[in-house]
Amino acid sequence: LAFESRGNALRCLGFKLDIILLLELIFAACVPAGNVSMQRFVGILDFVQFARVVSLINAMPELAILFKGLAVAFRSLLWCVLLFALMIYIFAICFSRIMAGTPDSEMFVSVAEGMWTLWTHGILTGSPGDLAEYIQEHGGGGAAFLF
Repeated sequence: LAFESRGNALRCLGFKLDIILLLELIFAACVPAGNVSMQRFVGILDFVQFARVVSLINAMPELAILFKGLAVAFRSLLWCVLLFALMIYIFAICFSRIMAGTPDSEMFVSVAEGMWTLWTHGILTGSPGDLAEYIQEHGGGGAAFLF
């Protein structure tokens, strides 16, 4: 809320804290990197800034619900990425073992190289058909059943 006069702003504790945090940000930008005692002081003020954000979240429950929803979504996304990495790892093991004795198997020399190939050619480019044709041509019929 806006204050009726400028003098009332200095009576508000939250306004004083915001001014202190603003001065801390300006001060932190001016502190040289080698001054350890000043960096500790800035670290303490960073904690005060974090406490201010927490009190803001407690003041608005809608914001707390939004952050909780973001945390749940991040957790789901993390599990999807981990499962994706596990699938890439398993298929890289299979393809590197199947294509081990074939000539022109430079894409699957090792498991790490196979994971990189599956990640870049199979997922990021959006054209896994080219990779499937390469595996079909160079890996024989044994690799085709994995797709």
